[in-house]
Amino acid sequence: MKEYDLPLSHNHSEHKRSGVIGTDYADTIHGGTGVVDIRGWAGDDVLFGGVRGGLISGGRGNDTIHAFGYGAPLPQQFQTHAYGDWGNDTFYLGMARYNGDTYAARFGHHLFGGHGADRFVFSGVAQGNQHITGRIDDFDPTQDSIWIKNVLVNLYDPPDNIRIVQHLGQQWILIDNRILYALEGARHASPTIQSDGRNSESSEENHFIYWPEEWADGVPASADVVYRNPVNFIPARFLPVEAQYDHQFSPRDHSFSGTARNDRIEGSPDRGQSLFGFGGHDFIFGNRGDDTIHGGEGSDYIDGYHGHDRIFGGVGNDSIDGGKGHDIIAGGLGNDVIAGGSDNDTLHGASGDDTIFGGSENDLIFGDAGNDALYGGSGNDRLNGGFGADILDGGDGHDRLWGGVGNDRMLGKSGNDWLHGGDGHDHLYGDAGDDYLDGGYGNDILVGGVGRDTIAGGAGTDRLHGGAGADRFVFFSQNDSRPGQGRNVIVDFTPGEDKIDLSKLDADLSRAGNQALIFNPNGPAEHAVWLIREGRGISVRADLDGDGVQDFAVWLAGMQRMVASDFIL
Repeated sequence: MKEYDLPLSHNHSEHKRSGVIGTDYADTIHGGTGVVDIRGWAGDDVLFGGVRGGLISGGRGNDTIHAFGYGAPLPQQFQTHAYGDWGNDTFYLGMARYNGDTYAARFGHHLFGGHGADRFVFSGVAQGNQHITGRIDDFDPTQDSIWIKNVLVNLYDPPDNIRIVQHLGQQWILIDNRILYALEGARHASPTIQSDGRNSESSEENHFIYWPEEWADGVPASADVVYRNPVNFIPARFLPVEAQYDHQFSPRDHSFSGTARNDRIEGSPDRGQSLFGFGGHDFIFGNRGDDTIHGGEGSDYIDGYHGHDRIFGGVGNDSIDGGKGHDIIAGGLGNDVIAGGSDNDTLHGASGDDTIFGGSENDLIFGDAGNDALYGGSGNDRLNGGFGADILDGGDGHDRLWGGVGNDRMLGKSGNDWLHGGDGHDHLYGDAGDDYLDGGYGNDILVGGVGRDTIAGGAGTDRLHGGAGADRFVFFSQNDSRPGQGRNVIVDFTPGEDKIDLSKLDADLSRAGNQALIFNPNGPAEHAVWLIREGRGISVRADLDGDGVQDFAVWLAGMQRMVASDFIL
């Protein structure tokens, strides 16, 4: 049995490790509070996920997988990715309330049953109170089943509190109008559920909930509640536990290269090394020194462990964990999953659709080319999406997010964050804290969230939401909100609290310098701002060239009256 850094109970012995591979026999493994990578290997195993989520893989045998950190002293705060692999497996998915939170509430489970007739058991449904989004990656209704506690659910005639819904091109099971799991059998050309019991096939895959308006019909949504499961963007892949190693090495030399086949390489425990996987699907462990690791060709798993490491995935879909230390990691060519671990890391996805986690401390994260998902974690992080339609999640701390080129989705989360959409039609959400949001170029949606936010739509036709708190809507030029189809919309302006900042606009373009606008409550005027009732709101207009005709306009939804003190001129 291979063990590495997590609280583990196995055969009545206690260890302190971060992951574990079981035996060919029936193992019982608990994840506890550590970072979890649990692989049962063979036998009918009982596997318990840890508080911090992670990976659980049953391997061969009829396994029982508890994906909610059962028995841990704290509620789960991260997502669990659980794979049944071979055999008739049972997954227990805890939704119960615990210490004011819910197991798996923040990040719903991502499940892959694998070969066999699998059972997915939802427990504690009635005790939870949060909206949960997750997915079952390969659900097949001809052999797999869903249970609520100890009751089998008839998916073709479900009870009143359970519905099968078609949403975002994907079938979902909706439980109590708050638990929403994608049933992704269609993705693998497996049968999907029809109301009359027939089967059909679909190539559609879209199971991500990120904004209130995307929630399924019948589930309440509002501007104050964001239903999101960003971690569900992790690709549905991993290195299977059945992988056979052609060679295993524990080199002592300063530099070591593997073979063209599947190698397992473990670095020296007492010094840094240069390790090269070469070809094949390799497992490379850096150990305690400051290592330089190259995966080479193939889909590799690389763990830097301790030390200030430099890790390069190379060609292939790699999984890379920097571990402890100030690491520099580049995924290379392929769709990579990268975790910086602890300390201040610099992480590059390079080419491909990558998923990157900063972890703790202050990280620099670059998606580079491809449609990437970047998560800062804790610390004051800097995220740059690069080219492609990217997801950027700052996490805790005062973060700086730059979308780059492409239609990006950006979430500041807690802290006083800075978000810039760059080029493309972007969604920016500040969440908690006093945030700065700039849409950049394109038709963007900006939501400040809770806090005293500064919101600038930038060039394009933008939709602006301040959220709770005294917010400031800033316009830097007439190109930010042109009259007609190019104007911006402010959705939730609060008079006496929010401000519209037009001080950056030049009231007289014919003169040098920046001339201040004047507020004219009586209608159109030269070099002035005035108000026009329009529909169910007010159009704020400004003349910038002295002809008394609007050169700038923004519409405020639901407004009936405004005064000069609502503006900064």
